[in-house]
Amino acid sequence: MEVTSQAFGETVILSVDGGMDAGMSSLLAQRVHALLAEGKAKLVLDLSNVPSMDSSGLATLVLLHKQTKSALGEFRICGLQGTVQELFDVTQIDRTLSVFPDVVTASAGWAN
Repeated sequence: MEVTSQAFGETVILSVDGGMDAGMSSLLAQRVHALLAEGKAKLVLDLSNVPSMDSSGLATLVLLHKQTKSALGEFRICGLQGTVQELFDVTQIDRTLSVFPDVVTASAGWAN
């Protein structure tokens, strides 16, 4: 399990590799908090390599969305696959979170 990041101007792409459980959620939250502290508030979270997510993962995404919004930024999610897509569909969390099909689409429209 790991979280990697790449900066493209003001936009940061965070990629998660592994299941989104409490441990991964904590690691992701730490990374996002550090980016927000640096003034990086245009964040795209790529979940294309996340095979599963539990309730702590979902709760973390909502919290990070709110914190990024409070920092006058935007937190976009992309790359949902399989059971993670099903979880988003069942919970209808995509009504709260900004969800896109892929990184290119998620980062479109931001001037760097």
